Amino acid sequence: MSTYWGRYTLTGIPTIARPLASQTRRTQQTATFTASPSSGYDSDGPLTFQWQRNGATLVNGPSPTGSVISGASTSTLTIEHLALADAGQISYNVANSCGGITSNSAALSILPSCPGDANADGIVDFLDLNLVLGAYGSSVAPFAPGDLNGDGQVDFTDLNLVLANFGGSC
Repeated sequence: MSTYWGRYTLTGIPTIARPLASQTRRTQQTATFTASPSSGYDSDGPLTFQWQRNGATLVNGPSPTGSVISGASTSTLTIEHLALADAGQISYNVANSCGGITSNSAALSILPSCPGDANADGIVDFLDLNLVLGAYGSSVAPFAPGDLNGDGQVDFTDLNLVLANFGGSC
């Protein structure tokens, strides 16, 4: 006689086994997130997945930021050629025929490839200075445009990164 073990809730709705982990990457790098639903929930039909950033559904293919998304409806999400605007809260929904659940959110933080290059164009110039000055004094999400050091404030530290690297290329 064989014994099989499974995990199951009374509702049959999947549960999350492990929370997503936050990641910090640089522009043009790749971020990969893997869903971890508890085992035993596929007996109620196949599991379906849908990834989200800041609550918005992600779709496969080129994104408006220039990055490329794959696996938006699988258990593994990959975002290639990251841009600063790809930063945000990543989560997923996993479901079966009984219903679904949304995972915790994990922060995806994006650093510029080059210190002071606020717009990630490979040159530290007036465009970067204008971006930082335009947001100067603001409280923003970490690594939002103008927040080069990721502390959530566009301040002297960010301005100093631009000025210290001004005229440089990456």
